[in-house]
Amino acid sequence: MTLGQEYTVTGTGGIELSYDGSLNDLISGSQSITAQFTGDLDNIMFDTVLGIMTASLNLLGSTVISTIKTTLTTTVATAAAALLSAATGLVSTALAPVFPVLGGLAEMTINIQGLTDNVFTEIPINISLLSDIVTLDLGKVTVGPNVFTIQ
Repeated sequence: MTLGQEYTVTGTGGIELSYDGSLNDLISGSQSITAQFTGDLDNIMFDTVLGIMTASLNLLGSTVISTIKTTLTTTVATAAAALLSAATGLVSTALAPVFPVLGGLAEMTINIQGLTDNVFTEIPINISLLSDIVTLDLGKVTVGPNVFTIQ
């Protein structure tokens, strides 16, 4: 080769890029982009350039796509957590005055035991609605004083 001499390559053809795999395959590197010259451009210099170009595409593809995937995943997760936290706080704050009122609407008491005038009373479950306006005993047992003499 002489300095200053120009070389002209003539011919017809092109570069054919092919890829058979998923986006995850490209990220993991288990599948690669392949390239080959078509037509009469088959030359060792072109093959070297093509090899460098193919390696660059594969590296760029896996690196860029992996970075985008990680960034999007992190961003979406952070935004979702912030939104959920804000919504929970808002609902909790908005409903705070309602909770005491709800407690007054219905109340359940379990295992009520009482002794009046030597009469023992047991109520397994008592349900009170609307601040004792409606009271429902689910079961009630009353045992009176023992009889000491039988006639």
